[in-house]
This record gives sequence, C-alpha cells and structure tokens, in this order.
Amino acid sequence: MSDSHDLIRMAARGDRRAFRILVDEHKGRVFALAYDLTGSVDDAEDLSQEVFLRAYRSLGQFRGDSAIATWLHTITVRIWIDMNRSAGVRVRNSSDPLDENMPQESSAFRASAADHPETRTEGSFIRGYVNRALDALSPRERSVFTLRFFEEQKLAEIGAVLSISEGAVKSHLFNAVRKMRQELAFLMEAL
Repeated sequence: MSDSHDLIRMAARGDRRAFRILVDEHKGRVFALAYDLTGSVDDAEDLSQEVFLRAYRSLGQFRGDSAIATWLHTITVRIWIDMNRSAGVRVRNSSDPLDENMPQESSAFRASAADHPETRTEGSFIRGYVNRALDALSPRERSVFTLRFFEEQKLAEIGAVLSISEGAVKSHLFNAVRKMRQELAFLMEAL
C-alpha cells in the first residue's frame, strides 16, 4: 500500500495533518485539471476547493481500488459536470484573459522552452482559439477531451473516471475531436 493510501486511512480516522499532506501533494494537479476544464482561475479555485471538501467527506468511502490521483480526478470531473448543469456557473469563457491569469501548473498550455516574446504572443493567439473551440464541446466531450489530451489518460482510465464504457469514451472523444477540427480548421490552414 502506498504512502498516499496510508494517509487516506489516517485522515479517515480524523488525522487532519494527514489530509493536509494529501492536499499539498495533489492540489497542483487538481487545480490544473480544474483550470483545463473551466478556463478560469477563479472557477478553478472554487472547483478545487469543492473537490477537497468532497474528498474529505468521502474519505471513508475510498476503497483503494485506484490511485488517489484518479479518485481526485473523478471527483473533479463529476463536480464540474454537475456545476455545468446548474445555471449560475460559468463554463470556459473565451473572453477570459488569454495569458495573464493562466496558472503555471496548467497541463493544457505549459510555457514553451523558447521564452521569446514572439513565441509567447503566438502561443497566446493559438490558446485563445483553442479556448473558443472548447466552448463548442458539451461538458462530457470537454471532460473526455481534457482527460485524454491535457491529462494524457488512457481511454480505460477516462471511462473509470466518468463511469462510462470505453466505447462511450471513444464516441465522445471522436465527437470532440471532430468539433475541435471544425472549429480550428481555419487556423490549421493558416499554419
């Protein structure tokens, strides 16, 4: 059993320090996924807080069948999908600032090794179009797309996170990629 599983057991018995260590170990990846899903630093912070609150309340239900990171990804995606069903929560907004508030931890668009101003400007330009293309996806498609291409998860892992079959994952991924290609076709031609 890993140290994280031991920490979960200790936290489930009321050890707040153990839970704090878990949060510290996983907060960057949870925030990065939340940012990739929401496209907003503020929404990602809210989502991340809700993830850890729900995880804390569910410590006793963690069976240890999966990695802690997978469990937290599952919670993150499910909360995000639930939030999108409610009218008051903003989804990825293409009018959000493209670069200035983007976290360094975001797996979707990590800074390029070439830190030349022209490269940064081009990256911001492309990021803006990708963000707008993501707006065209349904919450389920966006979740699958994000987990596959930004988090680099396997199809079976995505199915486990979303509680859907691998075939359903493939279908959502196919639709998401098709929509992204349509939305970004003009950009592909320009490059």
